[in-house]
Amino acid sequence: MKCEETRSFVDAWENGDVTSSRASEEFRAHLESCPECSRRFGSLLPFMERDLGLAASASPSTLPAGFADDVMSAIESRKRPGFVLSPLLAAAAAAIFVVGLGFGIFFTKLNSDTITVSFLLDAPQAKSVYLAGDFNAWSGDGYALRRVRPDGKWEIKIPLKKGKVYVYNFVVDGTKWIVDPSVPARVDDGFGGSGSLLRL
Repeated sequence: MKCEETRSFVDAWENGDVTSSRASEEFRAHLESCPECSRRFGSLLPFMERDLGLAASASPSTLPAGFADDVMSAIESRKRPGFVLSPLLAAAAAAIFVVGLGFGIFFTKLNSDTITVSFLLDAPQAKSVYLAGDFNAWSGDGYALRRVRPDGKWEIKIPLKKGKVYVYNFVVDGTKWIVDPSVPARVDDGFGGSGSLLRL
């Protein structure tokens, strides 16, 4: 057996394809004459002979020095590339999942405390309509209603917290403050007018 044949012989043994004791004897003879192959593969000989039912030529106590290092380096060199889920990566993935689940529960809880309220006003002559109330510090900025129908219906939808009472008005064309005609509950605004009262 030549040096280049030893790797093929070891591969065949690993796959269970070596059944001939003669091949094992040739392998052993080569290892005795080649220090390099003996260093690389000599520690495998007892296992090969065990698998072939032959008497081991070496006991574990006579295995060459560096046996464990050689085996581990051989294993490392034979690792095939591919995706391997390491324990650290698995733990990180689990942590991300748990945190994401926690945020999902948190936001579900947050959203369950709010309700989307639709404010509607029939103002066919209006050029602009804003919603102002105690929920936005009585500023219509960012609370512009949009015309939803050509006949003058205006609408805005905003999220508000449940279990609270809100006071609001519509601001038409930037100057005219009016109550919501569809809401009968009113409260004095302290300026001689009134505001619509909404209880959620």
